[in-house]
Amino acid sequence: MILKRFFIFFLVSFFFFYPDKCQCYSDKNSIKISNMSHSISSNGELLYKIKAKSGVMDDFSSKTIALDSIEITVFKKGTPEFIIFSDKGILNTTDKDLELYQNIKALSKKHTITCDKLFFKNKKKMIYLNGNIKIKSGLSSFSSNKGQYDIETHTITLKDNLEGILDGF
Repeated sequence: MILKRFFIFFLVSFFFFYPDKCQCYSDKNSIKISNMSHSISSNGELLYKIKAKSGVMDDFSSKTIALDSIEITVFKKGTPEFIIFSDKGILNTTDKDLELYQNIKALSKKHTITCDKLFFKNKKKMIYLNGNIKIKSGLSSFSSNKGQYDIETHTITLKDNLEGILDGF
């Protein structure tokens, strides 16, 4: 049992995170992580980078890490496109999918987006937005209940109860 815990602790701290920034602590039932940083790439291109102040893997066989104080930078051709902040999230360690909830705010040079929940789906290279979505850009503003952002094409599609004001049309 001790060997299993050491092996899992080693894998999590060495392969999954940047060991120079991340600190991991273990007790009988969980792994506690501070200053986590992890990058997601596709075909050699950096898609986004996750940073979290802290995280907890409740069980050594768990496939999820509960995260706190999250910052995600989404890249477009190696340049930061926008940054997403959230108080809470859950990272799936198997497929690297990520669910964010509680005080979600995305900022770019042109837009501010808020919503209740946000889901990163890596295989689809999509970000799904759910609940109380608000997008502001200058004097334009839009709201919706559902939306999605394509990470590869950098386009957003809003669905379900779409309302908005388009300035300068």
